[in-house]
Amino acid sequence: MSTYSTNLALELIGNGEQAGNWGQTTNTNLGTLVEQAISGYTTQAVSTGTDTTLAMTQGASATARNMYIELTGSGGTNTNLIVPSNKKLYFIFNNTSSGQVTVKVAGQTGVSVPNATKTILVSNGTDIVLATTAAAPGVTSVGGTGTVNGITLTGTVTSTGNLTLGGSLSAINLTSQVTSTLPITNGGTGTSSTTYCSLTANVSGQLPIANGGTGSSTLAGAGIPTLTGNNAFTQSSFGATTSAGSTQALVVRPNASGGGATVGLLTKNFGTSTGMVIQTDDVATRLSSYNFSGTEVGYITTNGSTCALNNFSDYRLKENVVSFTGAAIKVKQLKPKTFTWIKNPSVGVAEGFLAHELQEVVPNAVHGAKDAVDENNQPEYQGVDTTALIPLLTAALQEALSRIEALEAKVG
Repeated sequence: MSTYSTNLALELIGNGEQAGNWGQTTNTNLGTLVEQAISGYTTQAVSTGTDTTLAMTQGASATARNMYIELTGSGGTNTNLIVPSNKKLYFIFNNTSSGQVTVKVAGQTGVSVPNATKTILVSNGTDIVLATTAAAPGVTSVGGTGTVNGITLTGTVTSTGNLTLGGSLSAINLTSQVTSTLPITNGGTGTSSTTYCSLTANVSGQLPIANGGTGSSTLAGAGIPTLTGNNAFTQSSFGATTSAGSTQALVVRPNASGGGATVGLLTKNFGTSTGMVIQTDDVATRLSSYNFSGTEVGYITTNGSTCALNNFSDYRLKENVVSFTGAAIKVKQLKPKTFTWIKNPSVGVAEGFLAHELQEVVPNAVHGAKDAVDENNQPEYQGVDTTALIPLLTAALQEALSRIEALEAKVG
């Protein structure tokens, strides 16, 4: 009675059997079945999401016995090629229109073969496994040194040493080819949607300041001006409104003569202006001060050698002008003091005035109020402009000189 070989299912003739017919059986075994197992090439159609089962027919031609199997049709998720558990080598070419095909023994895990991939698999009697780890799909490691060519990386690439990519990398289309989740820690969104890789279509809105942006989706929204024709920032092109009618503006413009520039901070508040602006030209630098009506009231100048504080004193700015009288009486009311500074005693004894005492005699020489505090109950210290004492002291000296001259005339 004939039996069959374990893996290739060749018919084994029993002793004394098939007299006159054993040649036919032998020819089938050697000329058909063994040849099919060694060099057989067949195509097998598969369908997306379904199982296609191959049989190993005893003593007769069978698809599962072929060495090389080319898969056609359509692949994809849950598309399986089920082969017998017979121990056997397979060359698999996934030539389906798209997607992977898993080759396995029924009920087992098998090996997933990506679309357009050729690989070598083997049945170990239990399941299908990779016959090699050097040039198979889903390569997990390449040992030793040397060059490995023609590998398509479809999973995670892990390198414990130096990974050198030779040649050139081209045709990397993030929008169409990034198909798995890009982790947030690697700069991704944590989503598998490939549309997030399209910078043109998906980067919109505000770019955070922490990432080098302005915090605004437009330059205008960020308060960044556009240069004017003379490459100057002006109040109209650079400003930030802080309240109704209130604007702080950086003013930068060339002098009318073209010999320098005007630079400064101008504060507008409900139609009025105050601030300080630096004006420069080829000869001098001038720091101007403006009052609340936008009128220049004084300036500090330097000619490169000296510095001068200039308060406006032009006669065209004044009215009700009369001579200063009674100056000597006011001078007698002044209370000069000696003192040391609390925060800087090392400078030693200094001379001067207590602001609130001077304010009682010459109010315009003192700025601020005695014992004033701010909204946080912190002191707002008074200041003294000693230049305001010059007219008083001059008038008092003139009065004293007049008396001296009168006395000299009597004595003489």
